[in-house]
Amino acid sequence: MAIDTQHGEEYLVMRDSLLGDLHIPMNIITDAITHTADNDFDAHQIEAYIRNAMAVLESTNADATVFPSAEEVSLENPKGDRSLVFNIAGETYRVDTEQFETLGDLAIWISETLNRAKERAIAAYIARLEADLGKAGFLQNNITLKIER
Repeated sequence: MAIDTQHGEEYLVMRDSLLGDLHIPMNIITDAITHTADNDFDAHQIEAYIRNAMAVLESTNADATVFPSAEEVSLENPKGDRSLVFNIAGETYRVDTEQFETLGDLAIWISETLNRAKERAIAAYIARLEADLGKAGFLQNNITLKIER
């Protein structure tokens, strides 16, 4: 896998055993994340969303831009940026995309990373809420905090 820019747009480039060479626009990855947020960023759903979006993109784009093969991208830009970066709640999560052999591997990393970030954000929010309640004179054992989704 590699990150490539074609015509001003960033793509995640990879060779997939089911679909061949993929040039996945980053907005499809973002959409996959958004669409799986209610299901705890399930890796299988992320992968399925990306595969489906790519199939639709290819079927509706008969005059699609011609991209270099996945191997050519790697050869043309051997020192190029291979990292995928998420900035979530002020924290940066970075991974070298060359370590992933399949789209499923990438989806697992996305899922695990987003779920860790969500847990940190929730823990920080609860700690702030407990501190504010304490400052307001409420004792922790007098209030039960229940957060529902």
